[in-house]
Amino acid sequence: MQLEFPLELRQGTVPQSLIRASFPAIYRLDADLGTVKTQKIIGLIEDGYLWKREHTERKSLTANEYFNYCKIAYIAARSEGELFDENLSGRELYRMFADGRDDGLLQIDGDSNKEFSDWIDHRHPLRRTGGHPWEIKRGGNTTHISLVVYRPTYSQNERYVVELHGESLGRMAETVRMFLAIHEAGLPISIANAEAVRKRLLAQDTVGIIPAHVSYHRANQRFRKDQDVFEVMHYKDIGRYKRRVTPFITWEALPILRPLDS
Repeated sequence: MQLEFPLELRQGTVPQSLIRASFPAIYRLDADLGTVKTQKIIGLIEDGYLWKREHTERKSLTANEYFNYCKIAYIAARSEGELFDENLSGRELYRMFADGRDDGLLQIDGDSNKEFSDWIDHRHPLRRTGGHPWEIKRGGNTTHISLVVYRPTYSQNERYVVELHGESLGRMAETVRMFLAIHEAGLPISIANAEAVRKRLLAQDTVGIIPAHVSYHRANQRFRKDQDVFEVMHYKDIGRYKRRVTPFITWEALPILRPLDS
């Protein structure tokens, strides 16, 4: 029965390296970044740089220092046709590009360590909830870029982790450019799921094959985390390369069908 079931309706995985080799015109994250930046971030991850506290954490932080991070990020990831004055402050650029729901971050004293500390710990009277203060580049619920600040788990009342999040394929190159620019500025910075970033750049991840009736939106969440699926496609998307690719697809087992009790 499994042999007869339409492949267009099945779910499975295929090595990203095979997809990359089979589709010469497919978008490649490593090509977008270029060799130098690709090798740089892979080296930082493989050398364990991001697993050392002094490289990812700060002892203190103010709102204006956070906005300076944002300014470096905006300039580094500026796309073609995205015009803005680099002389603008980080605060002004944040107003221009961020989500707009800042939860009071723009209202606190920008130079006060204590006010930022109270704000992040929800003790500041100007702190609101329900917004997206860390969403520094607007997008959909899976296609925005965030520069998140949080307390490390071992220290709830001191120190800060500053971390970039932008895992959708369309924003990953921007996110990596932001990360490298902040790193090169000598500031502590982390990037979410660093090992996954490395795997995606080296095509060591897998592509999910989803049934034809399933939407692409969040479809990678249909797969286990250990399967390293960040992108998905329908079987029909393989097109004229089906004969080459199909033998290497690992299909998930079909559910066992049982007759209804009479």
